[in-house]
Amino acid sequence: MNQKNQQQQEQLRAQQQQERQKLQQQQEQEHQQMAQQKANEARQQQMEQQHQQQTEKLQQQHAQQQQQMARQQEQQTQAKQPPPHNNQSKPPKPQ
Repeated sequence: MNQKNQQQQEQLRAQQQQERQKLQQQQEQEHQQMAQQKANEARQQQMEQQHQQQTEKLQQQHAQQQQQMARQQEQQTQAKQPPPHNNQSKPPKPQ
């Protein structure tokens, strides 16, 4: 009877050890998954930040190009216009 009881205790310990190992493996997997998820979130956030910076840079470049084009058009328009015919600005004719 004592030997049977000892075998049951050993089986129970072995079963408990297996359950502990299984639980430990599950916890390790969950920990790895959480770490991977955090890494993915950080990478995603970094990509979004880079995208935002690129968008802002492109918007600035676009605005600068538009200003430059507007200045060029204004200069071209002014170059095409004849000088104003203002009699007051002409020096008086010698007599």
